Parts: sequence; structure tokens; C-alpha cells
Amino acid sequence: MGKKNIIKNQLLEIDELLKLSDFDKKNRFINEIVDSWKGEISEINACKLNCWEERARNEDTANQKLKSLRNKLESFSDEINISVQKFTPENEIHINIEQNVNQTFSQNIRQIDERILDANSKKVLEELFNELSNEKSKEIKKKKILDITKFLVSKGADALISLLPYLVSQIK
Repeated sequence: MGKKNIIKNQLLEIDELLKLSDFDKKNRFINEIVDSWKGEISEINACKLNCWEERARNEDTANQKLKSLRNKLESFSDEINISVQKFTPENEIHINIEQNVNQTFSQNIRQIDERILDANSKKVLEELFNELSNEKSKEIKKKKILDITKFLVSKGADALISLLPYLVSQIK
């Protein structure tokens, strides 16, 4: 079972636990999940109940920690593999674009359908993204991201949706 499926199951279990009023079960689950993802998900230890919270046995605090844990898992899941599903009305087919965060942008842009973005636009976009990735200043990066967003909007919603995950990853 892949990490995405594990996280999906854990998210479902969190939703179920939030409906219950069993502090011990919630605390055990939080500890298990935090221990299993320690080292892979940054700052996940903050989701654990501290000794004072455990002694107080406050259901609201446990629920807050579960929600925080859910947010961490969802963010990590997005980092692992970002999926964008879009509908093409002309032939009523679904196109799934899977973008692995570790792939280079050049590979991602070449995979975009020619109906969405032509070859010249892809070259321009590659240049814009190369400039962005080489930039160190956050202020200039924000300006370049805005320019890229404007360019993608001019090319249509499908182009923007296709590259939005990469744009978001550059904001960080």
C-alpha cells in the first residue's frame, strides 16, 4: 500500500474519531500516527498531546490535535503527489495530470496537451519558470509568479489548472 493510500485511510479514521467521545482512543491514534510519520512530515510532533493535556483529558484539545494532524497529513499528501483532474467538454473524456513534486518543470510542461498550450507558449513558459526558480528574492519571486499567472490566464483555464500545483510549490 502506497503512502497516498495510507494517508487516505488515516484521514478517514481521523474523521471517524472526531465523531466519537473516546479520549484514550484518540490519544493512542495520535501517538501511533505521529510516531509512524516522524522524520517524514515536518513538525508533526506538535500534533501530540503533551503530558498536561493528557492528564486534563480534554476532548476538545484532542479534537484540535486530530484536526491539526489531519492538516499535516493532507499537506504531506499534496507534497507527495499533486493530482489535477479536468474535464474536456469537446470529447467528454477525463484527463488526469499527475505531477510528482520531484519531476522537473520541463518534463511537466512537455506533458501538457497541445490543445491546452502550444509549443511556443511552452517555450516561453519554460523560460519564465527558469527565471523564477533561479530567483532568490521573495519580492521578485512574487512578481514573477504574478507574471506567470497572468500569462497562464491568457492561455485559458486549462493551462492555469495544469500548472497551478507547480506555481504553488514555488511560493514556499
